[in-house]
Amino acid sequence: MREAQGKMTTEARYLIGSMAPEAEAILNATRLHWGIENGPHRCLDVAFREDASAVHLRQAAANLGIVRKLALNTFRLDTSSKLSSPRKRKNAAWKPDYLFDLLDLQPLSEICCSGRTLARYDNACRTQQLTTGVAAMR
Repeated sequence: MREAQGKMTTEARYLIGSMAPEAEAILNATRLHWGIENGPHRCLDVAFREDASAVHLRQAAANLGIVRKLALNTFRLDTSSKLSSPRKRKNAAWKPDYLFDLLDLQPLSEICCSGRTLARYDNACRTQQLTTGVAAMR
């Protein structure tokens, strides 16, 4: 029984299991289940909307889960800002400089574009990068 909005409500649950039907043991098992759901799973659901994911292929869902956990841990290790994980995810998608800083990579604009914007990253940049790479291999 619980009180919600000034009214007492009763909720019945029907469980199937092999444990002894003791109220305290069943209550502990229920709390343990929700403790797992509220811990790491809640963070993934808030940051990546994992519960709303439409990926149902077994291996794809497992692989995306690994990538999401890796990204979440990367966001947690980022101490440069006090933004939430969902906000850091959006910043990484919208701001390439933040993404490169987060991954400790050199921005594309510094590698080959010599002052051009990323929108103007065209065949000339790719050719320059390829010739630079070939020259470095010689």
